[in-house]
Amino acid sequence: MAQFLKSIRIKNFRSIVSQKITFADEDVSVFVGKNDAGKSNVLRALNLFFNGKTDFNTDFRFEDDYSFMAETGKGKAKEVLVELEISPPKRLKDAETVVWRKRWRADNIALPELRFKKKRVGGSQDVGAMTGTYQWLQKLKFRYVPAHKGTGFFSNLMTELHDVLSEVHGDDFRDSASKFIEGIRTISGDVSAEIEELIGLPSQIQSPSDFSQIFSNLDFGDAVMGLGATRHRLSL
Repeated sequence: MAQFLKSIRIKNFRSIVSQKITFADEDVSVFVGKNDAGKSNVLRALNLFFNGKTDFNTDFRFEDDYSFMAETGKGKAKEVLVELEISPPKRLKDAETVVWRKRWRADNIALPELRFKKKRVGGSQDVGAMTGTYQWLQKLKFRYVPAHKGTGFFSNLMTELHDVLSEVHGDDFRDSASKFIEGIRTISGDVSAEIEELIGLPSQIQSPSDFSQIFSNLDFGDAVMGLGATRHRLSL
C-alpha cells in the first residue's frame, strides 16, 4: 500500500499529540527512530483506522488511548484523529487523491469522512459510495503485527490462513477438510466405545465442528535463516 499512501496525520493518540508523516513514491516504507519515539503508536493508529483495534485483539478505549498530553481548547470536543492521504491506482476512472479521515470521541464511535482532495465540479468533495475509488478503498486491508507475539496472535493468523485457503481453493479445500474431520469423528467414536466397554461408563470425545478450529492450532515451527536458506515446518 506504500505506493498509494502519501501521508498519515495523527492527533491526540497515546504518545502522539500531533504528527504528520509523508511518504515518498516507493513500494516500501520503513519507520526509523529511537526507542519510545512513537513508531509503534503510528502502527497502532493505522490498526485503529482500518480494524477498530489498537493492540492485537484490543478494542479502542477513549479513556486509555486519548493522549494525556493533548491540548484541548475551551468548547472544543476531545477527540482522536487519524487521517490518511491516498492516491488510488490510475486504472480507476475517478482516480484522484483522497483524504480519508476518522475521528473518535468519548463514546468510542468512529466518525468517518472521505473526500477528494481537489475540489470537484459543483463544489462537492465527498467520495460517493458508487465510485470506483470508494469501492477500491473498502477493499484495503491492514495487518498489525505486534512486537511481542503471543500464542493468540499465531492462532488467529492460522485461522485467517484457513479462511484464505478456503476461499482460494473452494470446494476442494472444504471437501478435504470435511473428510479429515469425519475421520477424526470415526476414530474418536471407536475410542469412546472401547472406553465404555472397559469401564462400563458412557463417554464421548468431543471432535471439532469445523476445520478452522484445528487450523488455529497448527504451528509454524522455528524458521532458520542463514546463507540465503529458509526452513519452515508446519505440524500438528
